[in-house]
Amino acid sequence: MPKNISMNPLSLGSLLLALGVAIIWGINFVMVKISLEQIPPLTLCSLRFLFASIPAIFFIRRPNLPWKTIIQYGSLTFALQFSLLFAGMAAGVSPGVAALISQSQVFFSMFLAWILTQQKIGIWQILGAIVAFAGIGVIGLHKNIDCTLIGFLLLLGAAMFWSIGNCIAINLKNVNMFALVVWGSFIAFFPLSFTAWIVEHPLKIIIHPELLAWTTILAVAYITYASTHFGYASWSWLLNKYPTASIVPFALFSPIAAMIASTLLFHESFELWKGVATLLVTTGLCVNLFGQSLYLRLKNYRS
Repeated sequence: MPKNISMNPLSLGSLLLALGVAIIWGINFVMVKISLEQIPPLTLCSLRFLFASIPAIFFIRRPNLPWKTIIQYGSLTFALQFSLLFAGMAAGVSPGVAALISQSQVFFSMFLAWILTQQKIGIWQILGAIVAFAGIGVIGLHKNIDCTLIGFLLLLGAAMFWSIGNCIAINLKNVNMFALVVWGSFIAFFPLSFTAWIVEHPLKIIIHPELLAWTTILAVAYITYASTHFGYASWSWLLNKYPTASIVPFALFSPIAAMIASTLLFHESFELWKGVATLLVTTGLCVNLFGQSLYLRLKNYRS
């Protein structure tokens, strides 16, 4: 039997929350770019989850979940997803393009939710996914502009692990999502910090944090508290309350916010193909969310 998640439409508050998280995550790509100018990707990841878990872990009780689930969430949603995402951006992908590529998680999430949790996927959600995926395909055709091949592949891998983390969040019941983010961050910190120490040798940054620009410090704070604490706690709560296919498409607004912010701060060019990709992705979201209701209204109007 399909998993019984409330099929009621999103409340106005939930809709605004989903949209707000998407915008926060879009701006987050620019903050990551700022941070990567001084901090290597794995070191940045480990710092992010260190600050996201310490000192909060001493004041917030472990969520009522088996350690296995917390480790899975922290490893997949945080450690693997963001090490690949940050490495992909460090490999030469601009914030706006990185945000667009990351939204392939929408299709991975819907497919995995259908396979693993037996959530239903309607024809309008399938059509919306096809349209939006065409936008991702446009990026693939222009991967040599603001995007390297290795960066493109790393970001696709990050999107896959994001979708697996979404599927973990779907099955959680009566769980403090903020506590899960804090404790999941604590889990993610250890493998990330060990790998960063071996690969990037971040001793200079640890001993001399005063060498970091104030913009870098603010960017790391944004990545930690706005994107991680607020963003992932809210996102996991929404996934737990509504069907996956009703929530994950909101992340498609992130590239728009990322491109606007990147254009303003980094003067990232906005070529025609980026406009086409953004239009396709946004149209896919609209088809996903409003296609069925608009079709029924049109059908009733004609009859």
